[in-house]
Amino acid sequence: MKSYDFNIKRLLTIVILSIILFISSFENVVLAEQNNNIGGKSYIKNEVINDDITFKGVFTSHSIYFNIDKWWSIENVDIEINLSVNQLVDVTKDSYITFNINGVPFYSSKLVYNPKQEVQNIKAKVPIDNLKEGFNEFKIDGYCRITDKPCTDDINTANWMIIKKNSKLNINYKEKITDNIIKNFPYPFVKNNTSQITQIVLSDDYTDMDLKNALLLSSYLGKKDTNTKYKSEIIKYSDLIKQKNNNNIIFIGSKNSIPNEISNAFKDISTIDLSNNSIIKLGNSPYKGDFEDVKVMLICSENDSLNLKAIKFLMNSELTTQVNNDTFIISENINEEIKVEEVNKLITFESMGISEMQFKGPFRRTGTVSYLIPKNRIVAEGTNIKLNFRYSDNLDFNKSLITVYINNIAIGSKKLEKENALADTLELSIPSNIIKNNYIEIKLAFDLELIDSYCEMRQEETPWALIDGSSYIYSETQNSLGYFFEKYPAPFALDNRFNDVLISVPDSLSSKELTSLGKCFSVIGKEINGNVGEIDVSRYSNLNGREKNKNLIVYGTPSTNTLIKDLNKKLWFKYDDNYNYFIGNEKLYLTEPFNSNISMFQLDLSPYNTQKAMLVLTAPNNDILLNSLSYLESSNEVNKLIGDSIIIDEYGDIRKFRFKEEDKKPVYEKIIGLDKSSRGILIIVALIFIFLLASTIMYLIKNKKRKFK
Repeated sequence: MKSYDFNIKRLLTIVILSIILFISSFENVVLAEQNNNIGGKSYIKNEVINDDITFKGVFTSHSIYFNIDKWWSIENVDIEINLSVNQLVDVTKDSYITFNINGVPFYSSKLVYNPKQEVQNIKAKVPIDNLKEGFNEFKIDGYCRITDKPCTDDINTANWMIIKKNSKLNINYKEKITDNIIKNFPYPFVKNNTSQITQIVLSDDYTDMDLKNALLLSSYLGKKDTNTKYKSEIIKYSDLIKQKNNNNIIFIGSKNSIPNEISNAFKDISTIDLSNNSIIKLGNSPYKGDFEDVKVMLICSENDSLNLKAIKFLMNSELTTQVNNDTFIISENINEEIKVEEVNKLITFESMGISEMQFKGPFRRTGTVSYLIPKNRIVAEGTNIKLNFRYSDNLDFNKSLITVYINNIAIGSKKLEKENALADTLELSIPSNIIKNNYIEIKLAFDLELIDSYCEMRQEETPWALIDGSSYIYSETQNSLGYFFEKYPAPFALDNRFNDVLISVPDSLSSKELTSLGKCFSVIGKEINGNVGEIDVSRYSNLNGREKNKNLIVYGTPSTNTLIKDLNKKLWFKYDDNYNYFIGNEKLYLTEPFNSNISMFQLDLSPYNTQKAMLVLTAPNNDILLNSLSYLESSNEVNKLIGDSIIIDEYGDIRKFRFKEEDKKPVYEKIIGLDKSSRGILIIVALIFIFLLASTIMYLIKNKKRKFK
């Protein structure tokens, strides 16, 4: 019996151990699968505070918003805040700083002035569980006392602390490895904050249409790329195979031009008829180096126009997100175009991604909303903002109010009233003269005062206010007149679409030149919504008069692009007879050899069509011209260009000129631009004038008849 019991116990032990081992091995398999979906390389994204932030009074706060990409696996987020406090804060005073993430506090520290360390450094780690995909709010709450008296610290100007610029959040993450599914596009070909780039590859004997497709794709990738500098390249195949490659690749071309390495990776395409179709194919790159996740995309057809259709298909996320596969065939029957609406005049907060704005706590609370209008437009009279909001009913309504600022200029305030606490509105006109460019920043400030609240020694979160997402800006805009670099990329991008653009290029371009032109189009792409609008590319020999009906971009030296010679008489800085150097004019006298080592940009009316524009990018020296394109390769650099003519020397220094006067609006356009009330007054004045004129004429006629009698 004992032997039997022993065997039973032994058998049970073996069964239990087997179950445990099975479960453990299963867990290991699951964990292994998860680990395999995360790359091994770590990255850091820094969110830096660019300007000092001043806190005044007892209770103050400031929020910073940052994005967590859906393709990131977060390892940790470190906070590094540099701050200085006023000299009156000592160990006997209650002064603190608190960090919150998405409304949840996670770190607090007492503040004391340290004469040996004017700028203090505070470090903390953000709880990862409190982060979310998309935008996150990091909020700094300050509580600062400099006296023990209850009623002075909120109004005492000596009570301050400063969050110093260059304080930052360090987001440490690894990338998620993607499947070969087209629905993920443009990922992984657009990645934020990574050294890995995308190379758009063309055959060495690329056609004008191939380059057009590559530039169009660059414009889209540039739109999606939130990095300061667009890192993608356009290169020829012969330059691709010279390098060890860790970059994602998109090859555009005909079936006969497909590199052998890609053909071998995608053997199944040999059976597909590409004479009347284009194929989009995604897979692992055959050029892969030491990166875990490197992809190649093939866009291929015997019909160039179908490759264009494929590019436009990829630009339409409503279509790409339906493709849960690595292959898609584009036929002529597919409707890939995105309808671009007219410039929307009414922009709700909700349409900008803001369902509501919350303001909690006493005293001044602020929030900011910003948006862009197309660069070819200017804000006109008649623009206004309407806010729908509510607030707590326990305020001191003699002191509480809301103030609206546009680009840091106050445009109006309204006193809060108890009877309107649950449903209040404010509508204000926005003066057009306070908006100098296409960027509009709206700051909303609530002064939420409690009765005798500045005498309280503790923070109250009872007072609150909320701006509803139905609030809106009604933006009355007009087309700006004249062609100047301040408005670039207008007129080549007009109302968020390409505007009949033709780029004239040399017969042969190096990979460096192709890449630079691609980066120039990535900047234009940031102004483009959808995939409609026309762009074209042409070598000089293929122009065939098309330059007469297009907005022209002309790139090259006189020796590489003959169109430059044809246009020389229309240039403000003309070439000499041998096209070796520029000749000065009344704006600038040019000396030798400076005049042969510069590039010239000119933005003006097209000499072929006064309804169209022309941008000439030229230099006697090809290398100097190529280097000068850096001013058109990023939005930050473009913003440095002013006027209608630019001289860039071999060291990258620029000179700016304005040769033509800015066009003035006709009287009728000024009238149209007036707001409703102004137009109403003008109509009344006009009617009174007409009445007086008619009365005078009738009086004169009547008097004349009397005299006649």
